[in-house]
Amino acid sequence: MRLSQKKNCNGCKGGWYQSSPFRQRCTLGFDVDSENSTGIPQEPCYKPMTNTDVSVVMSIINRHNQKSEASHD
Repeated sequence: MRLSQKKNCNGCKGGWYQSSPFRQRCTLGFDVDSENSTGIPQEPCYKPMTNTDVSVVMSIINRHNQKSEASHD
């Protein structure tokens, strides 16, 4: 998995949307904007395309968060 700026959220398993009014959200914690019924990532993200990839990304994010918390102690 590579962290990079994506053009849209199409096919990403880490997102979900609300249909009325349309609003895209990222369950992985990345900032997403909704535009014309499409999610537009506002920061570099992983865009996992399978459920297995979501698990991998979640473990990467958790390790990163644990390292960040340890460095603040």
